[in-house]
Amino acid sequence: MTEEIRYADGEAYLVISAVENRWGDWSLQGFHTRKTKPSVDSNQVALKLSLRLPVALFEKPLLAAAIRVEGDVPSIEVTPETVSTIQDVIRSTAGLDVELTVVEP
Repeated sequence: MTEEIRYADGEAYLVISAVENRWGDWSLQGFHTRKTKPSVDSNQVALKLSLRLPVALFEKPLLAAAIRVEGDVPSIEVTPETVSTIQDVIRSTAGLDVELTVVEP
């Protein structure tokens, strides 16, 4: 069964500014957005945008990894402090919240 895609809908205005140089050539000067219809100067145009974006763009990804060590390995103890430290390092370096579970063999 496929998961239904959820969307966030909205509208905004893209305001584009342009300038004409002394030779009559036009070039774009800048862009900005507004939530409501803006008033524009003579060198600006406002484009109304209708946006429909998947909610997944705004959600942090869920990454999963499995590490299996086989063979004759010395016994080690993984404490809750070790798990917390690993989670903190990943959060501070990658900006990801992780859930780390240690499973006894």
